[in-house]
Amino acid sequence: MRARVADQLTQVSSVMQRFPAQEAQAAGVPVCRFPFAFEEDHLRLGDEQALYAEDRRRVQAHAAGGRLPGDLSGELTR
Repeated sequence: MRARVADQLTQVSSVMQRFPAQEAQAAGVPVCRFPFAFEEDHLRLGDEQALYAEDRRRVQAHAAGGRLPGDLSGELTR
C-alpha cells in the first residue's frame, strides 16, 4: 500500500513539475521563489529573508520546548 501511494505521489509531482509555468500563472497560481513560505493551508507572502528568519525562530522555539531534535536549528543555520 505504501509503495503504491509513494508511486502515485511521485507521478503527481512529476506532472506538476512539467506543467507550464505560464499556464499555471494564468490560472491564478501565485509566483513564489521562496519555497519555505508555504504553510499547510496557505502561502505566506513577504520578504524571503524575513520569512526564513521567522521559520528559524519557530523551529528554535520548538527545539527549546523539546519538540524537535536540538541539532535541527544548527543545521538550518548552516
